[in-house]
Amino acid sequence: MVEMQRPVRILLAEDSTIDAYLFEESLRSTGMDVEIDHCSDGEECLQKISGERSAAIPDLCVIDLHLPHVDGLKLVEAIRANPAFSRTPLIVLTSSSSTKEKNVCLDLGANAFISKPKNPDDFVTVVASTVRSALIGEDTRQRSAAIIESSEDAIISKSVDGIVQSWNAGAERIYGYAAEEMIGRPMTILVPAGRHDEEAEILGRLRHGESVHHFEAVRVRKDSQQIFVSVTISPIKNKEGEMIGISHIARDISEQKVLERQRQSQRLESLGLLAGGIAHDFNNLLTGILGNASLISEGLTSSDPNYQYLQDLTKSAEKAAELTMQLLAYAGKGRFIIAPLDLSELVTDINKVIGASIPKTVTVRLELEKGLPAIEGDRNQLQQLVMNLIINASEAIGEVRGTIVVRTGMQQIKDVDVQLAVDGTTIHPGAYIYLEVRDDGCGMDAATAAKIFEPFFTTKFTGRGLGLSAALGIMKAHKGAIRLYSASGKGSTFKVFFPLGPGSGTEAERSQQKSVVLVVDDEETIRRLAKSALENHGYRVLTAPNGRDAVEIFRDMPRSIHAIVLDLTMPVMSGNEALPALRAIRKDVPIILVSGYPEEQMMPLISNDSFAGFLQKPFTSRQLRERIDEAIACARSVRT
Repeated sequence: MVEMQRPVRILLAEDSTIDAYLFEESLRSTGMDVEIDHCSDGEECLQKISGERSAAIPDLCVIDLHLPHVDGLKLVEAIRANPAFSRTPLIVLTSSSSTKEKNVCLDLGANAFISKPKNPDDFVTVVASTVRSALIGEDTRQRSAAIIESSEDAIISKSVDGIVQSWNAGAERIYGYAAEEMIGRPMTILVPAGRHDEEAEILGRLRHGESVHHFEAVRVRKDSQQIFVSVTISPIKNKEGEMIGISHIARDISEQKVLERQRQSQRLESLGLLAGGIAHDFNNLLTGILGNASLISEGLTSSDPNYQYLQDLTKSAEKAAELTMQLLAYAGKGRFIIAPLDLSELVTDINKVIGASIPKTVTVRLELEKGLPAIEGDRNQLQQLVMNLIINASEAIGEVRGTIVVRTGMQQIKDVDVQLAVDGTTIHPGAYIYLEVRDDGCGMDAATAAKIFEPFFTTKFTGRGLGLSAALGIMKAHKGAIRLYSASGKGSTFKVFFPLGPGSGTEAERSQQKSVVLVVDDEETIRRLAKSALENHGYRVLTAPNGRDAVEIFRDMPRSIHAIVLDLTMPVMSGNEALPALRAIRKDVPIILVSGYPEEQMMPLISNDSFAGFLQKPFTSRQLRERIDEAIACARSVRT
């Protein structure tokens, strides 16, 4: 039953006085308190609809289909076209039994359709029940809308192609965007760079009838802050089972995620203390075993039957010593000899010997950046870390064919990034050298990923499960961090961050020691020529085959690059297209334009950019070096 503090206001358009009387009495006879505003023709009703103030909008409109002057269909259209009546229930009355008319009215936005009964008693029953149903339905809809609007969660509806159609107050609080900023746009604006395929993958699963429950993801607020959200996405289907929309509910779990990582960090720290203590005590025992075994063996000849037993005992004790070394590495108490290291060279050396440790069906592909700043570390420990990550990746692939990609480079982590390491600690903003090991193996679910760095945890039937825990300990001892990206069936990516060594200095110091030049050209021979010419002259050189890659490299390290050599004619993104994008990242970087066409022919294509110089192909290595020297010297003099 509909409970209201005031009479139910009903706008009734009915040209039959008898039917209007029956309508009102039908409602009053059931105890409903109503206030009827009766119009005897369509024109009078149309005037009321057009001039009605929002405070006087009726609770219900009841329109006879056949009216003088203006018929009921036009009134239905006028009511639904008036924004003030958008939520007002609408019932159509008629003495006709035409199915076609009924469908037309419903298509125009009527909530119900009543064929007038000839028997007055039936009239009472039909009218009263229909009115109550319409009012209750609207009341329920308003209650549902109020619940959605007051929810702390983001409750969003989208079209089948992912376009936002509704955006509640919870979505505005979580993401920072108002409804008018998001309605009509895809949600990819909230997805961090490099993860836009997430939304396309989810849409594909929905089209196959699947739902996505409690999917944890990183999203970007309007203020550029990254947050963790738990998302449940479901298809909205019609009676025929066809998807007609998408329901999207998200909850901000950033605080919960930080607390979880802190607890994980504390647990791993406790395990590290335990592992370190066990390894220390066990090493003392092994020292006694190995020492005494060696003393006994010194008094025996190789022909003595006990000599071989002692050799076996010694080998077993040495293997046990290797195990304790891994435990000490996990605890961050391994033996370290710190020296400047080139990470790319270290990985290249390891790749020469790693083949014997992984199946022949697994391919290791190296994508290593040359000339990276040195990191400070222990070569043996870091070799163990790299080998553990590659072997772990090969085991995730198994006996099937697969690929491991090992990549190195430099990355700038910004203040706005949510950069949490696997042990729950924050990766502080700054410049890092990174090692990335990516496989296309079986991947991991969230529960497994949360445990793989614990000592002795393993998903294999055999094995100690110390490889990744040792890797974590090595990184902590080197004041670095590890991030993990993985999903079941999607493979895994381990990304290791190394702080720059003291020899690398600050950006200002590095710029005085060795300037960095980004050479952008689609011709590999020209990139190779420029790299050799400039490196022989003391520069460090980065290269890119097109404008898009150049923009991505420059965005990652805008203050570390001191000049750019930019070819104007390239595929994917040409030089004149890349030029404004590079300037948007940093305005004062010297850019030298290169082309096979004369300067006067190419300049009309450049939009008033104050570039540092122009080189027409072919040019000599000396011309290139001189132009770079001039551009960097000029830029430094302007800054000082």
